[in-house]
Amino acid sequence: MNMDKTIPFYIEVVSADSSQHRICFWQMYSGESSTSFDELLFSYDNITWTNVTDIPTYGAIYEWTNLSVGDRIYIKAVPTNNHYYENYKHLYLAPGQFGVREMKIGGNIMSLFYGSNFTGNETTFPQESNSRGLFCRDNIKDASQLLLPATTLSGSIYQYMFEDNSGLVKAPVITQATIRGGYPYDYMFQGCSSLENITIENTNIRVSDYILYRMSPKTIVYKKEGVTTLANPNNLTVVTLKNTQFNVANTKKWVINNKEVRQVVDSQGRVIWGKSSPTVLPYFYVEDMSGSENTLSINKISDYAPTLTIEMSRDGINWSTMGSTSKTAITASIPAYGRVYLRCNTSSWCANLGEANCIYCSQSYRVGGNIMSLLYGSNFTGNEVIFPSGSDSNFSYLFFNSSNISDASTLILPATTMTELCYAGMFHSCRALTTAPTLPATTLANYCYYSMFYGCTSLATAPALPATTLANFCYQCMFYGCTVMNNITCLATDISASVPLADWVNSVSQTGTFTKKAGVTWPSGVSGIPSGWTVVEE
Repeated sequence: MNMDKTIPFYIEVVSADSSQHRICFWQMYSGESSTSFDELLFSYDNITWTNVTDIPTYGAIYEWTNLSVGDRIYIKAVPTNNHYYENYKHLYLAPGQFGVREMKIGGNIMSLFYGSNFTGNETTFPQESNSRGLFCRDNIKDASQLLLPATTLSGSIYQYMFEDNSGLVKAPVITQATIRGGYPYDYMFQGCSSLENITIENTNIRVSDYILYRMSPKTIVYKKEGVTTLANPNNLTVVTLKNTQFNVANTKKWVINNKEVRQVVDSQGRVIWGKSSPTVLPYFYVEDMSGSENTLSINKISDYAPTLTIEMSRDGINWSTMGSTSKTAITASIPAYGRVYLRCNTSSWCANLGEANCIYCSQSYRVGGNIMSLLYGSNFTGNEVIFPSGSDSNFSYLFFNSSNISDASTLILPATTMTELCYAGMFHSCRALTTAPTLPATTLANYCYYSMFYGCTSLATAPALPATTLANFCYQCMFYGCTVMNNITCLATDISASVPLADWVNSVSQTGTFTKKAGVTWPSGVSGIPSGWTVVEE
């Protein structure tokens, strides 16, 4: 690694949801032995530093506000007793719930322990240090520039450091260090379901150092030649990085641990061998978020729902028949953090309102990929932006009353022209749903979004609604019962259709922000702009 060790730890804003972009250090529990800071300094330019005084021991210990995408905060700190976690008192970096959607972290982690005495030359932690759970929030996307320079490790210094960070894509390099005792890497990346790869250069790491425990099975592990065989309960693909170049020009494939590897990189990210991959279309998929084996179920919720033949794949390339739908569910297992891709040839998953085929999982899951593979099946190209001719109710009640679906942010709904009832009740009563898919349609139809997010009590931000002309009942009851919803953007300029907004924001949060097109007159209340909300025009 060739990173500048004198650069202190920093946070950089990658993307954000609102005008109030904030990041803070958060203390989970109060009490006399609460973990806090003996010293906390920050800078926006790594030149001028601000010393934070009167540091509380609970809640938002310090909050950085009004941040823009690309802004950095450099931090020097001394945690109390050198701990970020002690006796269930948990101090961690909390961006997501305060407006920042994604961020990356970098710099030398030692500045979070040595404070104003940080020089960049520190290679040992203060006695009894730990950073357990410090980056456990799922908004940290990139940690590849985080430097872990310690040459001697003991105790639980990195234990659970990125636990359950489902947004983490790039990990820091595990550098060479001597292990004096304890289990410093215990479950360091457990629950990191989006992690692409991890590079391990420490040849002193032991089988009993549980660094690969409870990780996503899709993560590729690149380990330096000389690193011992690591305990690998999730059967991750492990690639040994050679210390010398080698010629694989005539190799048709390279199989590691019975899995074909299509690219090998060294610890600096340089490709040293690779082959082209077949094109994998963005088929609709269901992905486990629970960290243990999950069960996918598809069944009719009405005798009058159409009978569908469903095909499934575990790699998006090889397909098999899952079964035909009935009132008795057809099922498939999903491994921890694994995916099942689905496709189906049909014009609609629903015959009439409520006469639907529905998708469920037994534990926490998310959905993603292009939903049109559920209609165009083996003829799916990924370019479909219209529904099959003459169809309606296409995905009505598709996830009806699914209490375990938490994330639909990567679900692609590409249709630009709606059909009647096409998404009606789609996420009705999905109480754990926190993120909605993008809704790009510009030509609406009667009842197209009717009750789409009805009763989604964890959904705070509505998907943007770009259509300029509303249709009859278009948005009726769309966000009814979304009790924490506090942010809606609707840029319609013509809302004169027959009751297009009936009860669409009934029982949302009492305060929030509504963004509309300048000069457009809206009614107020449950069938317009929620009473008490701030109105922003653009």
